[in-house]
Amino acid sequence: MNQVTIKETEEFREIINIIEKSYHKIMDICDHQRKNAEEINETDTWTGEAARAMYEYYTILNSNYDHIEYSLDLYIQFMRKSLEDYIRLNEEFNRNIDDISESLDVNSNSGHFEYVDDKQ
Repeated sequence: MNQVTIKETEEFREIINIIEKSYHKIMDICDHQRKNAEEINETDTWTGEAARAMYEYYTILNSNYDHIEYSLDLYIQFMRKSLEDYIRLNEEFNRNIDDISESLDVNSNSGHFEYVDDKQ
């Protein structure tokens, strides 16, 4: 099973940004293809069976774009949420470690146990 391990939050954030930029480029390409489909739809210059077949083909292709855009957006959201959760978890771990560090310090006087010599 593949696992993603976040070691460097800034590097992970940069990867998210790169994917997001690619997502915007893909969105632009999809929008351009949608416009192309409308431009090749039957016009005064081009009409007939070939024009209808080409437009139908473009329409079928265009129906996939919404799923692609949705999936990419969802993946970016997942990565951002994963990073936020990772950062929050690390902060909580560090807070917990700081909270118990005093009780683990053998040189501290804040221990709960006291030795009493009852033989005196």
